[in-house]
Formats: sequence, structure tokens, C-alpha cells
Amino acid sequence: MTFPPRFMPRHLPLLLGLLTLVTGMAGCNMSPDAAGGQVSLQSLADADQALATEFDHGLYRREDENSLTAILFAGPPEQPRRALTLRLFWMPRAGATSLDASATNATFHYVVFDGEGDAVAVYSGAGFVSPRSRIGKDPLELFILDTTVHLVDASEGYADPIGPGRLTGDLLVARNHDGVEQALDQLNRLVRERLGHPRLVESH
Repeated sequence: MTFPPRFMPRHLPLLLGLLTLVTGMAGCNMSPDAAGGQVSLQSLADADQALATEFDHGLYRREDENSLTAILFAGPPEQPRRALTLRLFWMPRAGATSLDASATNATFHYVVFDGEGDAVAVYSGAGFVSPRSRIGKDPLELFILDTTVHLVDASEGYADPIGPGRLTGDLLVARNHDGVEQALDQLNRLVRERLGHPRLVESH
């Protein structure tokens, strides 16, 4: 495969990442009983600074054939250690979707709770998500290929170890329309209580 000179510098890293992801799908052994997944948030300024999260619960609701809302928790949903919400706005199409490194199709809120205190931090941003199959499948696997987030709100005294960061990972979410609504309401309440003011964490 050859690339025009103007294409290679900007698009080749993302294209190679997509090809690696596709070839690796065959070995993926995530099962319906393992809804959750994992993400890594790595600092763009210091590669040694990263937050890794294993999610225990993952739900999503279908908005339409091209969009969805998902929420994931690490730990019990009523008292999580971490949470992630994402809103997918459009589905990538093989052979039609631009591989521009600046392309985005999803927004995110990544919430960090301090289990030993009342601290909370909310990171938000946008990036690219690739579903493994059509929206509506139960469960549905989602790959976060490259998302940039930054701290948008935090309780007093929270020391941000990340700054602007890159979020990547793979998720498995079960379809549950009512469960997503309830989980979002609960997460918003928990964040509001710790911040002392409203902060919506549903990705719009």
C-alpha cells in the first residue's frame, strides 16, 4: 500500500492504529457477562502520569441508528471510584469515514472520585469511538481510539496529576434504556453533592 506524500504525515498514524485495532478484534474475548471494560487517561505533558480504570458495569441506550449514550462505573454505581459517560453522535463507515486525525464523533466525561474523602474531578473532551457492530446489539463493544480531555471542574483541594490528557480504551456496554437514565441521574447527584454546585456529566 502506498500513500500520497501529502497524506502520509498527518493520517498514517491513525490509519495504522485502525488497522491494528481491526486485526486484533478476532482475539477479543469480552463476553456479555463482562460488561465494563477499561480505559487509560495519560497526561500529554508527562507520559509517566496516567490513570487506569477497570469498569465493573457498563450500560447504553440507543438514541437512533447512528447515536447512543453510555455510562460506566468502577465500583458500585451508588458509590463509584470512577465513572465515564460518552455520547456517540455518528457511526464511522468503512471506506467513507475520513481518517483525519482531528475527526471526532463522540464527547466524554470522565469522573474521578476520592474514596477516602469527598473529592471529585471531572475531565471532559471529545474524540473518536468505533463500535464493533451496529447500534442496538446487546452487548455492544466500543473502542476509544484517541480522545483528548482536560479538567473542567473539581472539588477544592483536588491536585490534578494529568492536565490535558489522552483517553483510550475498550468498553462493553449492555443495552438498558431506563438503566442509563437512572444511572445518569445518580451520577449527577453524586457529583453535585461533592462539588457543591450543579455539574452535568451527561455527554451532550
